Amino acid sequence: MAESEVHIVRALQQVGCEVPEDMTLASFDAAMLRSAIYVCLEKIKPEIKLPAQITDDSLASVKFRVTQQLVDIIKGCGFIGELGYNQLLYPSAKDTRGVLAWLVERLPRQTTTTTLSKAELFRADIQAALKTWTQPRLPLCLRRSQLPTPFEAVTLKMSKPMSQQVTPDTMLPSIIESTRVFSQKKKTVSSKATAERLQDFRKIIMDGLNGVVGAEVPEEPAAEQVTGELSRLEQMAMYQHEDAVIETTDTDGDLSKADVDTLVAMSGDLKSRRADLAATALAAENKRSAFADEIETAEKSIAEQARALEKLAVAQEMAADPDVDEKLDAQEAKVSGKLERMQSEWKEAKDALISDLAAVQQSIDTMDSELEATAEQAKERKAEARTLLETLRQKEAAMEQAAGGTNVRESIIESIRDLRRSVAKQLAELDSVKVEVRERKIEYDAAAEKSAASYAAVKEAMSRPGKAADKQAFAELARSRLNKVHGVFKHLERLTENIAATEQKIVETERLAATEGQAAGEVPVESVARDLEALRAENKALMEQLKARQE
Repeated sequence: MAESEVHIVRALQQVGCEVPEDMTLASFDAAMLRSAIYVCLEKIKPEIKLPAQITDDSLASVKFRVTQQLVDIIKGCGFIGELGYNQLLYPSAKDTRGVLAWLVERLPRQTTTTTLSKAELFRADIQAALKTWTQPRLPLCLRRSQLPTPFEAVTLKMSKPMSQQVTPDTMLPSIIESTRVFSQKKKTVSSKATAERLQDFRKIIMDGLNGVVGAEVPEEPAAEQVTGELSRLEQMAMYQHEDAVIETTDTDGDLSKADVDTLVAMSGDLKSRRADLAATALAAENKRSAFADEIETAEKSIAEQARALEKLAVAQEMAADPDVDEKLDAQEAKVSGKLERMQSEWKEAKDALISDLAAVQQSIDTMDSELEATAEQAKERKAEARTLLETLRQKEAAMEQAAGGTNVRESIIESIRDLRRSVAKQLAELDSVKVEVRERKIEYDAAAEKSAASYAAVKEAMSRPGKAADKQAFAELARSRLNKVHGVFKHLERLTENIAATEQKIVETERLAATEGQAAGEVPVESVARDLEALRAENKALMEQLKARQE
């Protein structure tokens, strides 16, 4: 198992996840992954309300909804990798490693030092001591007012960007003024405090080294040594500069030109030494990175050698064991017996499967024979049904022939219905004749008016004196008009004869229908009788009008 996986598993165990020590991230299933996500999210953001956990028996819709809510919460916390509900329902080793590594990195750090090792405690003490050295040192006379020393003032101004730095003309008066204020206190500072602080720092380092003998080696010794050396050199230069300033200060508090030159030279020397130390720190960092890579490679090599040694130890143990042959024979016999049992079980299962297949085939053959027999029976029953149907038809025909005498009444009723239909048809024809008679009557009236006018014109023309030819023409015109009138009269007579014949035919039909209806036990329909009476009355009126016209 890789070192990163070890750190992830230990971090999950510390926050409360039930994960075995030797379990890898590739062996995490979906339930374990979701459980770890729940625990980590509760630690990262306790104010978030997490959805209820799902089980393997949950519905598919519930699983989809809950996992999608978890994905939204994780992405809301800042996760930018590829993550969906599929990665939480069917996780792979890559997905599990990515999600858990991100969650472990976001876990809140513990502020207590109860779980720190001796090496970590030693490193913390050194860092605390270095912080006290990096703070700007002030003499006792200036600590109350918190005024900067001349060296601090120069360093502060020179640390600004070039655009904000002052020129030498403005720098020297400020340095002189700061030195004058500093010298007015008339306090001399000895190097005793510096020696005591160095002695205390050495004591802390020695105590730490004595306490971590046999303990874990710090991970980054080179960077810490360079940082400590850098801080120490800066402080020593600062103290030397302060002592030099104090010793060279005159009673009036003014600095000579040589003192100012010395101060500027020391400042430049300090800058160069800072640059050298920064380069040394960068080189040390590069060496530390290379050293870390070499350590990782060595750890892998040591792990491989350890595995090889384990295999070699097992082989040597087996070779040194006098009963190794017996153990191997027993193991081989055990494996052979297990193999024989598996072969016998497989053979039994194969025989059982063959017998089951034979039984199934027999069942299929039986079903096929039953289906064939059923089809034959269906054919026979169909033939019997056809024979029975033919017999029924013959019996029905015989019964109809036998019941011929008893169907006289039905035939009479049917003939009456036919007669009624013919009467209705004749009535329709009579209506059409009546319409034609009305049209002819209109034509007759028009012809009569024309004939009367022509007769009057002829009579008037004949009474006037004139030529014989004109009189002859008028006489012929009168004859033609009279011939037309006679033609109309003849046509009306034919129509009258047709109406009379139709009426006679209707009367005969009615009488026949009445006779047959009485024979069949029925009475003629009253509506037909009323229609016939109305038709007779209308024909009678029409005949009277025709006679009046003829007269």
